[in-house]
Amino acid sequence: MMIFQIFALLCVAQSCLAVTVIINEKEVDCSGNCACCEGGEAECGVGKGYTDYCVKGCVRTIFGHRCKNPCPGNCTTCEQDNGHPCLTCKDSYYDVNNDCSKSCPLGCDGPCNNDGTCITCISNFEGARCDACIQGKYGEDCSMNCHYQNCHCTEFNICDSCKTGFAGEFCMKCVAGKYGENCTISCPNLCKGGNCTSGGVCIECNTGYYGEQCNDMCSMGCSGGVCDKDGTCACTDNFTGTKCNKCVEDKYGDNCQHECSVGCFTLSCGKEDGSCYGGCKDGFYGMYCSQNCSDIDNECLKCNQLNGICSICNTGFYRNESGDCTTCNSNCNNGLCNHETGKCISGCAEGFWGDKCDVNCSSYCGTCQQGSGDCDSCKDPTVHGLYCNESCNSSCYENKCDQGNGHCSNGCNGDFFGNMCQFNCPVNCQQRGADTRCTADGICKYSCVDGYEGDDCSSKNMINVFPTTIRIYNKEQLLLEELVVAS
Repeated sequence: MMIFQIFALLCVAQSCLAVTVIINEKEVDCSGNCACCEGGEAECGVGKGYTDYCVKGCVRTIFGHRCKNPCPGNCTTCEQDNGHPCLTCKDSYYDVNNDCSKSCPLGCDGPCNNDGTCITCISNFEGARCDACIQGKYGEDCSMNCHYQNCHCTEFNICDSCKTGFAGEFCMKCVAGKYGENCTISCPNLCKGGNCTSGGVCIECNTGYYGEQCNDMCSMGCSGGVCDKDGTCACTDNFTGTKCNKCVEDKYGDNCQHECSVGCFTLSCGKEDGSCYGGCKDGFYGMYCSQNCSDIDNECLKCNQLNGICSICNTGFYRNESGDCTTCNSNCNNGLCNHETGKCISGCAEGFWGDKCDVNCSSYCGTCQQGSGDCDSCKDPTVHGLYCNESCNSSCYENKCDQGNGHCSNGCNGDFFGNMCQFNCPVNCQQRGADTRCTADGICKYSCVDGYEGDDCSSKNMINVFPTTIRIYNKEQLLLEELVVAS
């Protein structure tokens, strides 16, 4: 395809007309026969009654059957035979119906459409015809700055109109229903009147809604379905709380119309499903605490909320390994035992020991300790020891001794002494009748035999012994008795 740079040189001298064009970077004089045919002279032939007709048409800006004439006005292309109608305009012109007699607006960036509208605008211009300054600019070439950037102005500080989305005398505010830096964001749908702050917060909400964007519904418990912007409201019956979104005590359900179970430990239960918040009262179980523990076991006082397995049994019963309530052992005093372990809590009946008093005491015990089985007392007073299986010393009086330590409780038989009458009285103690010769401490009771002295008569007397006669008189000086003693 040939590229044409076209120059039309119109020389008017008397009645002569010369036309030249640039074809493939060469200036061509169109006065020559068929010189400006599309495709050159070689495309000149027979057509439309001519023998010299440019069969492929003419190069741009030229018309005629031999392509010698310039298109009228500012036409770039026109009808070949007589130049009308004008088909296209030169750059910067439009209106083919009037031979492109109109200039494109100053703000067009390149050619414009046939109606004068621009395809694109140069900087600072806008509009279909690029004949208006963008907001914030004014002047013939739109190069001067308006004082207020969001307005269209013709003078420095006077706004003629505002940029789309802006309002106010100086275009400093967003139009109703818009917010954001460029006032392009719509206020939330449920803002009353569509109005919101510059940050998108609703000034007021439509009836029945609250929150910054009014996207929260007032609680069902609000009287008349109306609440303040923070959700607070006056409550209808059965509702409570600042936002009336809770049920009063002992109520639940969407409308708080149902009553919580009597088995709930507290009066409150879950608003949605009525489940008991604080667990169940003794004797009830289940999510709603509506089932009786006694339905599973008659003697169950308290059971697990989830599965009903008994955890505490009535007095006189305890929970066994299977979870059933079992009677306390009959050997428990007063029939009382721990409700969880079955351990007797008031001790055992005589003759039994163990946590559940189910072990026999030793046959020698009178009674025994619950925890260890040690004898508290012995049936036979002549024995002692933890299990009453050790005999008292045969030297104990009547063979009786203390159960705990084996000490002779009533003293010793004959001439013995010590806690357990395990020692013989000193051999040098004086004997008197059938009585024992020494005390429980081993001290001679009736002095020593001749020639010995000391508490236990273990020391020999080394002093010479001389007989002395002692006479005893009464107050009348009558001789009553005469004794011979060692001096």
